[in-house]
Amino acid sequence: EVALTSQKLSSLQMELDRNQHESRQGESRQGEGQSRQGEGQQLAKRYTERLRSLTEEIRELKKRHKEYAHLEKLNMERGREVERLQSQISEMRCAKAVLQKKSSDESAHFRRWNAMRERQISQLRREARRQAAAHHKLQQAHERQNQVLRRRTEEVTAVQRRLRETDPARRMRSGVRSAADGSVSEEVG
Repeated sequence: EVALTSQKLSSLQMELDRNQHESRQGESRQGEGQSRQGEGQQLAKRYTERLRSLTEEIRELKKRHKEYAHLEKLNMERGREVERLQSQISEMRCAKAVLQKKSSDESAHFRRWNAMRERQISQLRREARRQAAAHHKLQQAHERQNQVLRRRTEEVTAVQRRLRETDPARRMRSGVRSAADGSVSEEVG
């Protein structure tokens, strides 16, 4: 569009220059004859009118050319801005891909760690249950041993009590016997 306007502007400028040149030639020919004077005035008027029209058109075209140049400059700036934004979008996409990969890796790592931890917890729970069962078994065995010990202690105590109760009677009997044995041995001696 700017190139077209520029081309039209230069063609109009050339036409304006040609018309100005012809106008000057027409004025110089005016002096040649009176008969041509009316014709020359008409021609001059027509050229003047055409010059004014061309000048106005050139001014308008220059104004449009300036606007087009400004718009083209803005368009180039916007193009650079679009390129910059597209570059940023590309960088963001790359960063997003990197973050997604990192997130995926961390997620997989966490899943592996969590599975391992769950296995360890499960193993520790099994071990705790096994130890609790063994402890319970030991407690029961200990309790049985204590009961057996208590029974035997009670039995021993009962036997000792009977022995003590029967012991004085036996002593007395054995004392009588020993006294009898002593007198017998005295007699023998």
